[in-house]
Amino acid sequence: MLGFSLIELMVAMLIGLLVLAGVIQVVLNSKRSFLDNQEVAFIQDNTRYALDIIAKDIRSSGYKGCARDEPVLVNTIKYEKDKSEEEAAEDAEAAEEPEVNAEEGDLSQAFQFGIAPFWGKEAKKKEDLKDPDIADILPTGVFPDTLSMRTLSNEYENSVKLHKPPSTTITTSSKVNFKKGMPIMIVDAKCETIAIVAAGTNGVESNQLQLTEGINCSNGLTAVKNSNCKDKNFNTIKPITSGSPLFPYVVNTYYIGKSSASINQNMPALKRQYLTSVDDKPAFRVEEIAQGVEDMQITYGIDDGNGKVNGDTFVTAENVTDWNSVVAVHVELMLRSNLPVNGPNGYIRKPVATTISLRNYGG
Repeated sequence: MLGFSLIELMVAMLIGLLVLAGVIQVVLNSKRSFLDNQEVAFIQDNTRYALDIIAKDIRSSGYKGCARDEPVLVNTIKYEKDKSEEEAAEDAEAAEEPEVNAEEGDLSQAFQFGIAPFWGKEAKKKEDLKDPDIADILPTGVFPDTLSMRTLSNEYENSVKLHKPPSTTITTSSKVNFKKGMPIMIVDAKCETIAIVAAGTNGVESNQLQLTEGINCSNGLTAVKNSNCKDKNFNTIKPITSGSPLFPYVVNTYYIGKSSASINQNMPALKRQYLTSVDDKPAFRVEEIAQGVEDMQITYGIDDGNGKVNGDTFVTAENVTDWNSVVAVHVELMLRSNLPVNGPNGYIRKPVATTISLRNYGG
């Protein structure tokens, strides 16, 4: 009878195992390559989006329409630091929940438009971070910076058709749709005055913009010098000039915090705190911009007097003495993969950087 000997069978089995091992290795390498490419794509997508969003905001920071370098700032919005102890106590007693200021946004700083178009904060320890808990999932010694900016959104630009100070209504040239209590900036057509108000149309399209009752301390939107709810230098007779453009008032702060959108509990993310209307009054909310961003280091180029960076040297936030003298911002991000690819701490990491020139430097 013909057949295989034991030795022949063992050799055949060995050859088969070698072939199978090769096939398995090819499959494993293909899977590893696929996962690596997937993680690289994750980093690239978030890198592109994060840099685009930050660059757009930085370039537009400080935009104030036709207003001169030092316009008269008329702020009619009454926020917590403007209120008396009695008013604050009454508000706290009447409120069903505390004021929404996610991530401890400072409204008093938000409305100081005339001081600087943006400002940064350098972090050197956990307590300096906007989200201190993020330090627990970042590499040792990594403390991301924070960047804040003020500007106007020309995406929803409109203009004043009629304003009579005794009335709480501002008639606009075309219909708008703003939530009640939305922070809005009006640049007087004479380019000398800026008014910040809380107003809205109750979420419906209308050309009747209503100043939000209880939030604005005056219906007068002009003044001969800077005015707010403490100083009360408002002109309650002279109207804002017809044709004055109005815009949503934008205050954004970028920082690194723990992701709230990822199933990965240890995922860092670039976040943006933005000014909006919550419960019919100005307040901050937070949105997630890009996942995987675990560090952000920012340096600033100072004007040499000719609109260029002095000595091509960039300095940290603590070395900036006048934010209105900054003409360029250098942003460095460190992004990591969604999942480790080589052991529990084997994340793919990619540093990226960009330098952004300011369009509205000089205040």
